[in-house]
Amino acid sequence: TGRPLVTGRRRRRVVDDAYRTGPGVWDAISLPDVLPLATGELQACEVEWGGQPYLVSRPDAVRALPRISRKREVETHQALVAALSDMKPEVRVAGLFALPYCALNQVEDLFEHLHELLEDVDSSVRKAASNCLTIVAPVFPSATEETLRRELRSSVSIRSKAAFKALRELCQVWPVVVVVHLDELLREDDVPLRTEASKLLPRLSKAQATELGAALDALEETLVGATLDDTRKDFLAGLKK
Repeated sequence: TGRPLVTGRRRRRVVDDAYRTGPGVWDAISLPDVLPLATGELQACEVEWGGQPYLVSRPDAVRALPRISRKREVETHQALVAALSDMKPEVRVAGLFALPYCALNQVEDLFEHLHELLEDVDSSVRKAASNCLTIVAPVFPSATEETLRRELRSSVSIRSKAAFKALRELCQVWPVVVVVHLDELLREDDVPLRTEASKLLPRLSKAQATELGAALDALEETLVGATLDDTRKDFLAGLKK
C-alpha cells in the first residue's frame, strides 16, 4: 500500500523519529510564507534565527514543508513533488530532507522520486537520497522494498552502506522483512555481499533466523575458509542446538 506500517512501542518510536526533522533556519519562516517560498511564488524573505538575521529562499522553505503538511496536505505534496524534480540540486536535496515526514500524510509519487534520485547525476543529491532511504525504510518497508533490494547490491560503497544501515534498523521493527532480504542476499554469488549480510544474523532471534533454512546452509558452504567473527560463529552454532 505504501502506507507506514506501525504497531508496537518500538515501531511507534521509529515513526516518531521520522516525524522529527532537524532544526534549522527554515523553522523561522512564518507559516503563511512557507508555500509561496517553496513554490517560487516568493523569491526570498528575511527571518531571525538564533538572534541573527537570515535571508531564506526556496530550499529553506522546502525543508519547512513538514510544518504545514497536515493542514495543507495537497498543496504541500504538490510543492514537494515539484522540488524533488527541480533542476537545481539544492532544491532536490531539500525535498529529500522533507520527504520522510511528508510521506506520512501523502505518499503518491514520493518513493518513485526517491528511487530515481538515488542515481542522480549530482553527488550531494545521491547522498541525501541514501540518507532519506535509511529513515523511511523502517517506516515504509513495502514501498521501499525494491529500492532497498537494489541499493543493498550497489557497487557504490556509500549507497550499499546506507542500505545495510536501513536493514539493521528494520531488524528492530520488521524482522520478517529482513528475513526476506537475507534469504536472497545469503544466496548471492558475491562473497563480500553474503559476508556483509551475515553480520545481521545475530540481530535476529533464533526463531526468525531458522526461517532462512537453505540460505543458512548455503552461507556455511560458501563461507568455508572465510573469516567470521565470534558473534556470527556462535550464532550459527546456536541454530543447530
